[in-house]
Amino acid sequence: MRTKMILLLGLLLTLTGCSAKLSEEQQTFSDQGITYSIQLPSSWEKETDSKENYGQSAVFAAKDKKSNSVMFISTTRKDTLDLNDFGNKTRKQLAATYRYEDVEDVYMKEFQLKDFPAYKYTVFTRFKEKDVWAHLYYIETKTGFVQLVYYSADDSNYEARSKIIDQSARSLQETKVDQSYQDQAKEDTATTSDSNSVTVKNAEVSFEIKGFRKVAGQNGKTLLAIRYEVVNLAEEKMTADSLKTVIDVKQKEEQLTETSLPENEKNSALGLLEQHQQDLVEKDQTVEAVLVYELKKTTGDVVLNFNTKKFPEQDPVILDLDLLK
Repeated sequence: MRTKMILLLGLLLTLTGCSAKLSEEQQTFSDQGITYSIQLPSSWEKETDSKENYGQSAVFAAKDKKSNSVMFISTTRKDTLDLNDFGNKTRKQLAATYRYEDVEDVYMKEFQLKDFPAYKYTVFTRFKEKDVWAHLYYIETKTGFVQLVYYSADDSNYEARSKIIDQSARSLQETKVDQSYQDQAKEDTATTSDSNSVTVKNAEVSFEIKGFRKVAGQNGKTLLAIRYEVVNLAEEKMTADSLKTVIDVKQKEEQLTETSLPENEKNSALGLLEQHQQDLVEKDQTVEAVLVYELKKTTGDVVLNFNTKKFPEQDPVILDLDLLK
């Protein structure tokens, strides 16, 4: 009987060890004139509503049928990016975003994938009110640059799942490029603008306006998301959303109303920034944040007027909506 039990246990371990594997089916998706393929873990399935669940930049998404684990992908063309020292810069940004005091606590691995640089980061966070491990991959291809975000449930299968997730990310391939594609970011169909950042500073705080974007809100409304970095230069702590206390945001002399991102953007990169708006910023700490306003019109200028007592020599900052789609 003992021999039979040992053999049975060995069989169970063998079957368990073989259960985590990649699907033989290749999933494909396209964005900005580039087509990619990827293999999902065998227990995962493609989601059909990636933009609705993970934000407008998501071009592909999938979920695990056996756990509270999901993934989504966004891409861009790499000729639009400055990739100099990308690995270290991104690690610092992730440390600030996910509130790691020591940047070294953010796991980072740099590797080569089909002769191009790739980066993996792992952080602990929350997704849909549950603890998860976020595995973030940034993979360069011949023409594109791909971000893959895997939220893996914090459960007893985490370690095994992280291995198959890594295999999935490494299966990414660029398979086709549309040579007739014109980069719409350079034309009137652009959806974001971050080409010229603006820094506003006094003795207590520094704000860098890094970009702005239109976001589809509820009931047909259009929202404006303003992305910025805040650096606390004072001894006293401040909240990450302190920019809103020193600006008036106007369109055609009408005050715009602050609001929040719609539900379908809550899991996007902007949604993550919004979650930390009330976090306290220590002296000399830098935090990236976002403010969201409801637009009156989808064209023309939005003007940021800074408090004249705190920033007496600061000119208004103008956001030209006509640069956006």
